Amino acid sequence: MKKKQTLEDLLKDPKMSERLKERLYSKQGLLGKESPFSEILQQMVNVMLDGEIESFLNEERASGHVNKRNGRTSKRVLSDAGSLDISTPRDRQGDFEPELIGKRERVLNSGVDDQILALYAQGNSVEDVRRLLEDIYGVSISAGRISQITDKVLPEIQEWRSRSLQSFYPVVYLDAIHFKVRQDGKYTSSAFYTVYSVDWEGNRDVLGLYINTGGEGARKWGMVMEDLKARGVADILVICTDDLQGFSEQIQEVFPSSIVQKCIVHQMRNSLKYVDEVDRKAVVKDLRQIYTSTTEEGAKTALSAFEATWGKKYKYIVKQ
Repeated sequence: MKKKQTLEDLLKDPKMSERLKERLYSKQGLLGKESPFSEILQQMVNVMLDGEIESFLNEERASGHVNKRNGRTSKRVLSDAGSLDISTPRDRQGDFEPELIGKRERVLNSGVDDQILALYAQGNSVEDVRRLLEDIYGVSISAGRISQITDKVLPEIQEWRSRSLQSFYPVVYLDAIHFKVRQDGKYTSSAFYTVYSVDWEGNRDVLGLYINTGGEGARKWGMVMEDLKARGVADILVICTDDLQGFSEQIQEVFPSSIVQKCIVHQMRNSLKYVDEVDRKAVVKDLRQIYTSTTEEGAKTALSAFEATWGKKYKYIVKQ
């Protein structure tokens, strides 16, 4: 009968030493597909499980219980180092519960679930995640298993989306970020409506994220306003937005007492849209004097100066 190889034997094996050297000099990751370090980890896990059951049986004997080993249960588990073949020892009474990896667990506490969620959050499809895990870590996971893991976050996302909000916010920013999203093999343009707040203490918070396939629209923003109100927001002092047509009207319907402040960045973009390249730097400099003024009187003076210099050539900027 062939003697079972111990962890010490494995580490002393000349072939293992050569494989370890080759892996290190190859500049590949220490763990992952076909890595000798995976074999060492596998052996360590099995040794540690043996140590667990020996400690358990010693406690059983000390308390007067008659219990013995009763073979092993083999299974394959996932880890950052790749797939590991584990032999979990059993006891006759069936009372032994290993701490390192439980009887029904299939993943060594290794962060594989977190890695799957991170890859999925970056826009990779389930099949992309499966292939990347195989290529990088040598871990083979079914598409169904990956879907089970990604579905874990859905209740948390829903809880965050529907959470109660404060009744009053001094400042809220509303803006949409546009992305190209791949779905069913095709790319579509989607707008993520973002609601970002600042409270009296200066604390910042994202109140909500809303997705809409297609372009940005004032009516969709009206639905966002209604959702904020349904979650407890009764009043907002200042709402900062871009100059989207119909946006201000939608805001006023839900929060009639709010001051709608047009975003400086968007106003600058609109102002510079038709400015000649030769005038651009000078116009930007003079506009900056207006919106960086510390007092209303100073801003009005800067605006008058701007009008005197550029009013005839760029009348539409003054009107804005």
